[in-house]
Amino acid sequence: MAVALGAAAAGSRRTGAGAWLIVRVSALVIAIGLLGLVALVAQSPRFPFVAWRALCANPALEGGITAWLAAVTLHAYFGFDGIVKDYVHSPRVRLVALAVVALGLAAFFAYGLMAVFA
Repeated sequence: MAVALGAAAAGSRRTGAGAWLIVRVSALVIAIGLLGLVALVAQSPRFPFVAWRALCANPALEGGITAWLAAVTLHAYFGFDGIVKDYVHSPRVRLVALAVVALGLAAFFAYGLMAVFA
């Protein structure tokens, strides 16, 4: 009779609980940020660019946007990480693929920060 074992009991060094928690928390942050954006746009549909710039200059909003960017970046990385680990079997190709993903997401995050703090 087969016994279902957890990843740690089966000899794995990691259970994936940390990544699972990061993905769930980042999904909540992303959803809250998008709901806030939708509420803001619905409240004032003809928001001129100058008003957006003044709103984004608020330090609290800058922090919120930075947290949202970090959540999107982490969520995307762990999503790609799972896909690459499931479908790419060569360790070298896996390393290159995850490095390309990490560099692309780092560029996304840096560009987002430049847009917020410019």
